[in-house]
Amino acid sequence: MKNMALFLSAIFLLSGSTRAQEQQNRFAELTNPRLIDINKLPPHAAFTTYHSAASALAGDRERGSDYLSLNGTWKFHYTEQFRERPTDFMQPGYDTTGWNTIEVPGNWELQGFGDPIYVNIGYEFISPGFPQYLQAPNPPMVPEAWNPTGSYLRTFDLPASWQGKRIVLCAEAVKGAAYFYLNGEFIGLSKTGKVPAEFDITAQVRPGTNTLAVQMHRFSDANYFEGQDFWRLTGFERDVYLYAQPQTRVADFEVQSSLDESYTDGVFHLGIVLQNDQTSAQPMTVAYQLTDRSTGKPQIVAQGEQTITLDACNSNCVKFDATIDRVKAWTAETPHLYDLLISTRNSHGENCEYIPARVGFRTVEIKNRQLLVNGKPVLLKGVNVHEHDPLTGHYVTEETMLKDFELWKRYNVNTLRTCHYPQQKRFYELCDEYGFYVIDEANIETHGMGYDRRKGGTLGNNPLYLPVHLDRLHDMVERDKNHPSVIIWSLGNEAGNGYCFYEAYRWLKQRDASRPTIDAHKKLSGRKAENYRQSHEAEFIIYEAALRQLKVLAPGKKLPATSKLNTEIEALISEKNAAYNTYRTAKAEYEQLATAKRNAEQILHGTPSRQKKHEQER
Repeated sequence: MKNMALFLSAIFLLSGSTRAQEQQNRFAELTNPRLIDINKLPPHAAFTTYHSAASALAGDRERGSDYLSLNGTWKFHYTEQFRERPTDFMQPGYDTTGWNTIEVPGNWELQGFGDPIYVNIGYEFISPGFPQYLQAPNPPMVPEAWNPTGSYLRTFDLPASWQGKRIVLCAEAVKGAAYFYLNGEFIGLSKTGKVPAEFDITAQVRPGTNTLAVQMHRFSDANYFEGQDFWRLTGFERDVYLYAQPQTRVADFEVQSSLDESYTDGVFHLGIVLQNDQTSAQPMTVAYQLTDRSTGKPQIVAQGEQTITLDACNSNCVKFDATIDRVKAWTAETPHLYDLLISTRNSHGENCEYIPARVGFRTVEIKNRQLLVNGKPVLLKGVNVHEHDPLTGHYVTEETMLKDFELWKRYNVNTLRTCHYPQQKRFYELCDEYGFYVIDEANIETHGMGYDRRKGGTLGNNPLYLPVHLDRLHDMVERDKNHPSVIIWSLGNEAGNGYCFYEAYRWLKQRDASRPTIDAHKKLSGRKAENYRQSHEAEFIIYEAALRQLKVLAPGKKLPATSKLNTEIEALISEKNAAYNTYRTAKAEYEQLATAKRNAEQILHGTPSRQKKHEQER
């Protein structure tokens, strides 16, 4: 949790204030890579709070929880020209006469608003020779005059039973830079697609009827990271809804469920983050039960309970551990799942929350260059999965997903790669249940920038975009961390390499060392693939070695991302990349970092003579 807190602190420094929604600053915000979002809540595991154990186990979200769907027909205004967008439509009483309607979820372009654009390598807003487009990639810039903009309006009635609770607006996936308003007040901004955008609206929502407004722009600096080989569309692509929780509640939880060294017993770790938003300290009791229902008669295999007092406006993490003898392990062939039920009680003994989850016990390892699941080699027979429907675009229903799952099982597919972004949360639940290995891929593809690590090339080696890489990776990992089907993390697809990916890899390995991590950079085979893998490995080894040498030269000081040392390392890697055929060869290249180390020493101390002293001491 310490690493997570440090990461979130860094990201929040790059988030905007509530004053950043002023319309006159709009284009500057859309092209500011330091502005990732405004007021968006931190990512967390996907879960629903239920009123009773029975409704939790039944998964009856519509009737058994504080959930209000906002799917359906919305008022909609569309313009191709950025400057023609309405700027005061979010105000109460705005006249929408002449506006159209649109279905949510749904893409504009499949409902008669704008054109769907198919692009493989490039960007949909770049076309040399046509003045409305950019003539070449120029991050973070996008067209200003031609930037199609959609403005949404709808009302909803707040359930009376939600009074006094924490209320959250959630859009499961938005393609486009979206500004949210409630009852005329600015709520927040989200630029990132394919992950939830959640906002705490407790202070803005009111009893009775409320008006929700959203203005969405097709192009922003975020488009440079979402250059996947598919139809480029815009709009709400997954469910939009409200949900409520108690003011003192479960904020997040993490399950770690591996096998012991003999692959016989289950090793269970559960961490539950509790949050108190009240202005006084609150006692809370949190409990869990882990149940095996495979035999027809439910059998509780582990349980526990703790009572703590949460300080005012503060959080704490409660941890449980257990060992399950002769556990029924999870694999794609035998997807055995245990039912986890988390519950909370207040100081009066009243039940507050019931949260269900499915738990699979499995261990993923790479040993002797083989991928092992539960100690046994597995052959991955996989497909890439895009989120696409010929009629509804990037909005895919569960019914359509199930048709795909049936087809995959029929043809003995056992692995799904979420190319090239995280799928909707129901997808992972189905993979857990039906038995599919998942390679979960972050929404990072900058293919249109190429792979050159010099200035003007890949964003993967541009320190300015490190927070964007980390934010997209963080969104995926925190939401999907509890799914046994996810056996491999992917840092992204066709996005080059360099400083941002080295740091992303370091962060991910600190956050979750239980899964292998890949970077789907190029499509190679045979000897070329092996050489490429080894060269990538060598690059990261050299990067780590340079950081270690920096600590020797300047203990306690951090290397500036844009320093000459980083430039020297990248130049060395670029020159020697083709020669790195083995790990042993890579280690020999460390000696060539002497020049880079001297430069770093000069930058950090300004006393070149100390370099010789350090070398003598070693």
